[in-house]
Amino acid sequence: HFAFLSIAKIYDDFGNAQESKVHQAFQWMLDPDGNPNTADAPHVVNNSWSWNTGGCDTRFQADVQALTAAGIVQVFAAGNFAPINPSPANYPESFSVGATTNADQIYPPSSRGPTSCGGANRVFPDVVAPGVSITTTDLYEGGLFSGYTNQSGTSLAAPHASGAMALLLSAFPTLTVDAQRQALQFTAIDLGAPGADNTFGAGRIDVLAAYIAIRDGALPTPTPTPTSTHTPTPTPTAPPTPGATPTPRSVFVPLIER
Repeated sequence: HFAFLSIAKIYDDFGNAQESKVHQAFQWMLDPDGNPNTADAPHVVNNSWSWNTGGCDTRFQADVQALTAAGIVQVFAAGNFAPINPSPANYPESFSVGATTNADQIYPPSSRGPTSCGGANRVFPDVVAPGVSITTTDLYEGGLFSGYTNQSGTSLAAPHASGAMALLLSAFPTLTVDAQRQALQFTAIDLGAPGADNTFGAGRIDVLAAYIAIRDGALPTPTPTPTSTHTPTPTPTAPPTPGATPTPRSVFVPLIER
């Protein structure tokens, strides 16, 4: 099996975004080539961005719900706003990922729960993944075309979960959205307080354990992704400055800030 990587740029080079452009990016992911007869929609979308720094801002929730209904997992960086949590990461349809160190300690700014978005005192984040001193490419760190840099934050943790889901889909291409979420949460390494908690969620992801659990049929029946009935009046806030049927391939589309 093979994977495609596509990029949707929603922030300009100065860290600014327009709400309409974000909606357009979500719409594009439902049918990238504009031809409904081709199955080119992604299976996993990594969202290393946020719009607000607390509360339940529902302006993008219909977009996230539409992609989820189309069988596309929405992975979101939990945010670096501890102790509060941002939208859209705190939507119940989003799969939120906090950041940990190499020693399985929480990255101090990693956003925490609980969240009232989608239900009172709902656990947040869903899981955690490595997000400290991650080596990545960077055009701007130290000068144009400098090559590589080490960065930290939940924007680095979320791609670990997205990549894990892409790997699982490569081995098990018929996995549903709920099954993918369940696989990473059920097999996560429990950290902090026993059970799911508002710092580590279900725990640090373990893709090998998830693979084995799926292969051996050891996962419980997936819990359907909840749909929020929470409809507060959104408070306009400025962004921080800086139906696809599964096929035998995994498509991974990140939304990036710049």
